[in-house]
Amino acid sequence: MGGNNELKFGFGYRTVTINSVTSYNGNQLAGVINGPDDKIAQVYRDGVVNYGGKYASAYIGDVFTKNRFSLNFGARFDRQTAKNLPSEVAGNRSFPNLLPDLNYAGSSENIIKWNDVSPRVGFSYALNESRKTVLRASYARYASQLSYGDVTDENPVGVSLLAYSWNDLNGDRFVQPNEVNLNDFLYNVNVDPAHPAAVGTTVSKIDRDYKAKHDSEVIVGLDHELAQNFAVGAAYTWRKGMDWSYRPRIGGDCGSTPTFGSCHILGPSDYTKNAPVTANGFTAFTYSPNAALVTAGNGGRLRTNRPGYDTTFSGLELTLTKRLSNKWMGRVAFSYNDWTESFSETPVGGNTVTGGAAAGNPTRTDRDPLVDGGQVAVLSGGSGKASFYTSIKWQLFATGLVQLPGDFDFSASAFGRQGGPYPITLRLPAGRDGTLQTMAVPEVDTDRLGTLWNLDLRLAKNVRLGGASVTLSAEAVNVFNNDLVLSRFRFANSSSFTSTIAGAEPGLGRVEEIVSPRIVRFGARFSF
Repeated sequence: MGGNNELKFGFGYRTVTINSVTSYNGNQLAGVINGPDDKIAQVYRDGVVNYGGKYASAYIGDVFTKNRFSLNFGARFDRQTAKNLPSEVAGNRSFPNLLPDLNYAGSSENIIKWNDVSPRVGFSYALNESRKTVLRASYARYASQLSYGDVTDENPVGVSLLAYSWNDLNGDRFVQPNEVNLNDFLYNVNVDPAHPAAVGTTVSKIDRDYKAKHDSEVIVGLDHELAQNFAVGAAYTWRKGMDWSYRPRIGGDCGSTPTFGSCHILGPSDYTKNAPVTANGFTAFTYSPNAALVTAGNGGRLRTNRPGYDTTFSGLELTLTKRLSNKWMGRVAFSYNDWTESFSETPVGGNTVTGGAAAGNPTRTDRDPLVDGGQVAVLSGGSGKASFYTSIKWQLFATGLVQLPGDFDFSASAFGRQGGPYPITLRLPAGRDGTLQTMAVPEVDTDRLGTLWNLDLRLAKNVRLGGASVTLSAEAVNVFNNDLVLSRFRFANSSSFTSTIAGAEPGLGRVEEIVSPRIVRFGARFSF
């Protein structure tokens, strides 16, 4: 066709085995205090699990270039599998009769098997002979990477627990064996209370039709050179996410081959609404699963794909870039992002599911607000603080540098973004589903923390000393000394929510994190 082609292809293979140990020391009993009259004693059996899997992939693609046009297209194939390996664990030290020793031979075949083809195509086209204006667009479909740990849903040697009511007789807030009320069973995790020594089967199952999460993405962009070393750009991204992971409760036997169709899945109609609870001006309520169905399913869950649920991301990014020339440079970037979720009633294998959260319970929580068209809510990891890194819709970043006489460099960086969501919740009991962080506001972003603005400055001078140099600098961080609150306590039915000593205000919980105060520092760097 008179152009140039650049063909690329390759393959990869990886096999991995994992040993994961979770240990509960002492008497292997843990206490949970949700309130003065809501104390739970958890009887644990350690988790000593061995599992592994394999990744195999191959790809092929071509880049075709002719004059001002470039076309990039290709496809990738991925096969991902996982299985459980032989594992064994000792029983609970306090109640070995409730949770005895286990010796598991492992699964004879791969429990999870994913095969995916991911196509992609994109192009760029210079709209004029000067090539100062370039239009680009691309489409791609992605399959998520398998987390091998998913396979341990069917590993009986994973962490197991039985929960009972707890009577703290000596008031020391630590569970002793004689304080566990074995006549008041509450719930179980990863163990059949009637057969705690079973290793041939597990209470939780993995759908044999379980597949990878998929994303389809379209990007359209335009870049234009206004002048030499000075360009503007705009890009729009649309992304749709489907086949999200889902772990609803099982309400009966799934048969020899568990699937969404063969298992009785607890839907919203299998939950009962509990009485609303009001605390400090906020009201919320939970749903409890049908206890008889939970017992029939031995408290197990099915790992499958979430029917009738998808997410849509829509984002616009604008950039202005000046490369270093004529003794100055700068960059400004603005983005607007909107990530929403949608629900629809979907019949699958004789079951109809709609409006349920990722764990099946229709209770609205901070992680599953269950608002059709509402914001996707994802808590940030690591700190454990109530920081939602999604649902921040806009942000602005600007940076610049000027080279001054006398070998001085002056630079500045400014950053601004919309305040993060502040979804106030109540910790409320939900029957066999334990205690949930229940939404007490209409949507996850009904209330937001303050808008963040920050400015940093730096002045530096280079001094040459023969073949070496010294860089002297003076810096100011958070010039405005902004004391914006970044995180607040969110549980309205806790005393911490009203702790004025910790910065709580009417309708707002204690302060947990603020912007670092203004810092002025001087430095010297010696280079040789």
